[in-house]
Amino acid sequence: TGAGTGAAALDGTAMTTDAAGGFRVAAGYACPRAASVLYAVARGGHAGGGTGSNAALAEMVALGPCGGVVSGAAVTVDEATTVAAAWALRAFLSADGTLGASATNAQGLANAVRMAGALVSVAVGTAPGVGFGPTVTAPTAKVNTLANLLSGCAIDAGAARCGSLLAAAGGAPDMLRAAIAIARAPAGNVATLYGLAGGGGVYGPGLSAAPRDWMLALTYTGGGLGRLGPTAVAIDGGGGAWVANYGGTVAALSPLGAPLFVGGITGGGLGSIYGMALDGGGRVWVANSASAGGVNGGRGSVTLLSAAGQALSGADGFQNSYASGGFNVPLAVAIDGAAGPVWVVNTGNATVTQVNRSGGTISGGAGYGSSALAFPAAIALDASHAAWVGNMNGNQVVKISQDGRSVTAVNCCSGPQGLAVDASGTLWAANFYGNSVSRVDTAVGVVKGAPITGATLQYPAAIAVDGAGSVWVASYRGNVLTQLAGSGAASPEAMVSPAAGWAGDAGLDQPFALAMDGSGDVWVTNFAAGTVTELIGVAGPVKTPLLGPVQQP
Repeated sequence: TGAGTGAAALDGTAMTTDAAGGFRVAAGYACPRAASVLYAVARGGHAGGGTGSNAALAEMVALGPCGGVVSGAAVTVDEATTVAAAWALRAFLSADGTLGASATNAQGLANAVRMAGALVSVAVGTAPGVGFGPTVTAPTAKVNTLANLLSGCAIDAGAARCGSLLAAAGGAPDMLRAAIAIARAPAGNVATLYGLAGGGGVYGPGLSAAPRDWMLALTYTGGGLGRLGPTAVAIDGGGGAWVANYGGTVAALSPLGAPLFVGGITGGGLGSIYGMALDGGGRVWVANSASAGGVNGGRGSVTLLSAAGQALSGADGFQNSYASGGFNVPLAVAIDGAAGPVWVVNTGNATVTQVNRSGGTISGGAGYGSSALAFPAAIALDASHAAWVGNMNGNQVVKISQDGRSVTAVNCCSGPQGLAVDASGTLWAANFYGNSVSRVDTAVGVVKGAPITGATLQYPAAIAVDGAGSVWVASYRGNVLTQLAGSGAASPEAMVSPAAGWAGDAGLDQPFALAMDGSGDVWVTNFAAGTVTELIGVAGPVKTPLLGPVQQP
């Protein structure tokens, strides 16, 4: 019924543990549905020889689909499982720890629960859990430090330390709500909280110094990711990530980062890739900015891959030769709705080509061209099905109607390399040369306010809007993310991220593109490092794949 609502207590689950903390859930409850998410919360009581009831003691574990919980299976509820649940399920938890999702985002919730179980083992309560392979680097030290921080409230004798923790977490009444509060405000009181965690503790190894923030980040390698630059990233309907590499491979990752194709997908004309998008059928459209000399005169092509990674566009991709209005150094792709056309930006001749879902040209013999287009490199679609194209040369974005007959230029920007349209119809542009972000009202083509600047905006290369309306910007030179309040916020354009930006210790290295999934995770490609970073639960969930303006799932 919505995020943080709708959870129901199952019959037979209320109990008191034994003296050693052990418990057994008696038979007598039935799963409402096999896919219903089952989780457990332990509150009160006392531990470590204490007496009475410790009101600050509250811990949680996310177990997974109710129908998949095996009778007699071991379950641990501890500080580490509480951290995993609070961070992975942040988008689905109320402030008091009630779990719920919208009826249309069961997939996002299910993936978030799987992520919680991968961060920390449900069976033994230690990090990492089950689900990450050798190509995944998990944030185990940060999880352990956070678990040690919470442990100050688990033992009655730690009342003073517990009180300091709850105060630093905004006055939370218990450790579960403290964890949720820290996950929601990961830049708050970082040094104080790190000090309260102590240098050792029950969980180890922990961090050796205070982090930049309390975000949890995963780093992915393999599966076709390489030093020749991960560029574009797009999320499919199941929450998996498709990543294009400039060197000519496409990697597909599961929602937990596992490579789905050893070595990635090659062939089919793939090469020199900057842009990619997914359509409503899960097919992958890839812009190859260069091609073999005998293919379209070396001017590039577009490769269409099936959801299973098979090339559907032939050995050399769709070409639509230059003479017939086809592709000329294509850099960016956007998909219009579930069945609408595919837009391709051509940098080589400053045009936009529109094709149908079979790769056939819609935009005529010369594509859609205009003197207003100057080194076009980015594209986003608005609710009227018009395309907005960013010029890397000049200071404009250009609106092209769906039929190509109307072209309008708006002076707003400085090298807009990334574009995104939010649910209210505002176009957000990441100005690579201007170290800023601009806003344009797509309905009337009017610039909204002065460019947004800040210390963390250093050659911003990518921009995206999450399901809550927040705007996320990746700085190619700054190696951090900037978060801005969205159009519907009380103070639009305000900096939400701290002065140093987000994810400064997440290993970002020339972040080139970003995308959100249905669990509220942010995926970032690192061009220089050849890796992908996933920030867990930090954003508002987004309906995927992205087909026009951002939508909530």
